[in-house]
Amino acid sequence: MPTRPVTGNRSGKFVTRTCWIVSLMRWPSASEPKTSSAARTHAASAVCRRDMMSSSIPGFAPAAYSTPVIARRAFAVVATGLVLAGSGCTRAPQGAADAAHAGPVVRIVTPELEPPRLARGRHTVAEETTRAESLLADLGYVPEVRLVPDRARLVELVATGQADLAVARLSVTPRRAAQVRFTVALDRVREQVVVGPERDAPRTLDELAGMRLAVRLGSSYAETADALAERVPGLRVDLLPGTRSTESILEDVADGVLEATIADDAIVEAVRAWRPELRPGLVLGEPRAIAWAVRPDAEELARRLDAALTRSELVDDLLAPEARDLSAIRARGVLRVLTRNNAVTYFLHRGHPMGFEYELARRFARSIGCRVRVVVPPRAEDLVPWLLEGRGDLIAASFSVTEERARTLRFGPPYLEVHEMLVVRADERPRYVDIGDLAGRTVAVRRSSAYRDTLERLATEARIVDAPEDLETADLIDAVAAGRWDATLADSHILALELSWRDDVAAAFPVGPPRKIAWAMRPSDGELAAAVDRFFARERGGREYNWIHRKYFGSPARRARTVRREREGRAQLTPWDDLFRRAGERWRIDWRLLAAQAWVESRFDPDRRSFAGARGVMQVMPRTARELGVTGDLHDPAVGIDAGARYLRWLIDSFETTLPVDARIRFALASYNVGRGHVLDARRLARRLGHDPDRWFGGVETVAPLLARREYAARAAHGYCRCRSAVRYVREISDRYLGYLAADGAARPSSQSSTAPSERTRRSAGTEASSRPRGSNAATTSPASRAARQPGGESSTASTRVGGTPRARLARR
Repeated sequence: MPTRPVTGNRSGKFVTRTCWIVSLMRWPSASEPKTSSAARTHAASAVCRRDMMSSSIPGFAPAAYSTPVIARRAFAVVATGLVLAGSGCTRAPQGAADAAHAGPVVRIVTPELEPPRLARGRHTVAEETTRAESLLADLGYVPEVRLVPDRARLVELVATGQADLAVARLSVTPRRAAQVRFTVALDRVREQVVVGPERDAPRTLDELAGMRLAVRLGSSYAETADALAERVPGLRVDLLPGTRSTESILEDVADGVLEATIADDAIVEAVRAWRPELRPGLVLGEPRAIAWAVRPDAEELARRLDAALTRSELVDDLLAPEARDLSAIRARGVLRVLTRNNAVTYFLHRGHPMGFEYELARRFARSIGCRVRVVVPPRAEDLVPWLLEGRGDLIAASFSVTEERARTLRFGPPYLEVHEMLVVRADERPRYVDIGDLAGRTVAVRRSSAYRDTLERLATEARIVDAPEDLETADLIDAVAAGRWDATLADSHILALELSWRDDVAAAFPVGPPRKIAWAMRPSDGELAAAVDRFFARERGGREYNWIHRKYFGSPARRARTVRREREGRAQLTPWDDLFRRAGERWRIDWRLLAAQAWVESRFDPDRRSFAGARGVMQVMPRTARELGVTGDLHDPAVGIDAGARYLRWLIDSFETTLPVDARIRFALASYNVGRGHVLDARRLARRLGHDPDRWFGGVETVAPLLARREYAARAAHGYCRCRSAVRYVREISDRYLGYLAADGAARPSSQSSTAPSERTRRSAGTEASSRPRGSNAATTSPASRAARQPGGESSTASTRVGGTPRARLARR
């Protein structure tokens, strides 16, 4: 399988995933004719599949090694290096600049994929690899993936510079940490001894005497087994081939083929789902972090990957798929609203969420006793799949009711009726009288939109162009004004907003019958649908509904103000974006997380002072500032934001580095609110009550409010705590952070993949700027300019025209 396309980043800049199967048996010899890399890969793949099926990997034995076997092992290792060299994966010169090997191409090695039924931790190897590709593509790199049958080789390949990144669940051990860099911790595990059904699980070291432990060569388990063998008399260690997976070894233990092994508790739990006869026993040593391995001299790659992984880990919990009906939504206290980021539905203005759909959804959430969590998928076409997958509870995105959508979705009562209008350049408006005037003209719409359905039903002779799914209707109007396409369609209320401030486009005529706008839910969510019905029956036409409608769609002045606010929100997330960016860069914290925390702390008010004496945007106590070495006035935004970021970094670093990075950050946020001592008490209480002390959501946050009760506070080292405020504090920051990421084009779960690649864009992916509005290290590109540069290449002139549109001038004002 020489080349297989996968998804690129959300901007439509695609990458190609090149999979290399590294065989331990074959490599190109000098006498063989020179072949293409694709042909070499295909041949290696075939040989590797054949070898794995026959389990005849030379050079490894399950027990003691004879001299010929040792020789064959060395022979196989040399062979592996030659295959990698023949495939273009050569040793990186020590001290070479990062740009030479870490960018634009990042060479990823990952183990052969395990059976689909098994997910190690939260993700399978395939999902983790896709996640790595997506993150790297977003960072402007071109990932190349090579599948390695021998897991024992992963760290060695990275340590010797033959690969840049190993994506696997690698335990961080002292021996490995001396060879490679590791990313931030993605999970935390404990190793334990596991036996089969024929014997009792050992609980002490003495019970290991006389036992045979079978572990994979080169694994962290082998390091642990070697250390145990030195302490326990009679303990024997059998080294199995590096091509064996931990799961297959556990299966052999369950079948009685092997006596015992060592494995991570997460893997043991997963395998016991279908092999319950496995008996986990003695837990060995301290918890270990799970991470990816990075080439030791790739400092810049490691730094940028850590930042991307941290963001991804924080988002994953918030976007985890779970189909919820009304009772489950109320139990969680969160209504997840799928929407789009535009002037009609949802946007941020000076850090505050706004939008017609957002305000309606917030009002509905309050009516059912919940708060709103806004979820903005990277593309419009993702709205329905994300709803059906359970990543949101309803779609509130100015969503038209169509026959096709009604077959898979359940719609609430319509609350708007709109006309789909043909939008053309103002100077060409007289040319368009009816649908026949579209013959031969280019009309750009998103394939997933109701507009596409309308055009197909009309059987027009227009040339329908599938616009990128990450463009909003307003962006397509920009592109029409710039001359990229002749026309587009827009709902009448969206067009009314646009025409309130611009005169370079015009409405030609309505296309088709009126459309109804409604919220969409899963067909099975009957309780939620009934609640939505009751809400609109009560609210539509009432004072609050009419006030919200007038606020966004009332007079031309109000419509112009709505668009201006939305454009200002695109240009600047908070009043002090630059200060948050500077502090985030200095203290290695996502600046959008700092901004979300500042909003919760002070609503960005630099003059705020709490009853306890906390001051400024980040509400830092003067004593804390002095202890951190901060000088200056905390009411000065530059001083206050840097002080808050410094304190948060100190709190993050105060928790164990073996903890998953998202847990460390959330523990730090809770500590910022109620004090680190109370968070430590809550973690101890979680452990005592059987909850996970290493996770915030679903773990420590569940028991933290109990510290306000006398019977629990009396046994806590730091006494009474109103920790319910910390629970609310962390959730509010997390929800706002997700909204800020969505506004910045960076919110996406780690398993989300993008659209199909082309080789042309793959070759340029390392040099072209990633299309994100803000916060990127590369040059930014606006959605409108992307629309004006779609394939065809007429580009620079169109792009310049878009930059000079009234929309751009309005944003500058």
